[in-house]
Amino acid sequence: MPFEDQLKEYKLNVNNPTVKEMNIIIDLCQPNNRPLIDSNWDNDKLKSYSGIISILNACWNQNPDLRIQAGVVLNRINSIIKDFHSSK
Repeated sequence: MPFEDQLKEYKLNVNNPTVKEMNIIIDLCQPNNRPLIDSNWDNDKLKSYSGIISILNACWNQNPDLRIQAGVVLNRINSIIKDFHSSK
C-alpha cells in the first residue's frame, strides 16, 4: 500500500509507526503533502472504501476550517456500516 511504501522509503516502522514517524511522512511544514491512498480503493465496486476515502479527504482538507469534526466522521462511518449490512 502506498502509505506503507512511504514509511519503507524513509526506513520507518511499517507495522506500528509512531506519531513522530507519521509526521515525517505527512511533513506538516508542507500542507499539500498527505499520505497516499491506494488507487484500488477508489472503485465503484468497493462503495464502502470510496466512502472511507471521502472521509479521509474531508479530514485532510487543505483548509483546517473546512475539516470535518469527529462527530461527522462517526456519522459517516455509521452510515457506511449500515449501507454495508443492508446490501447483504
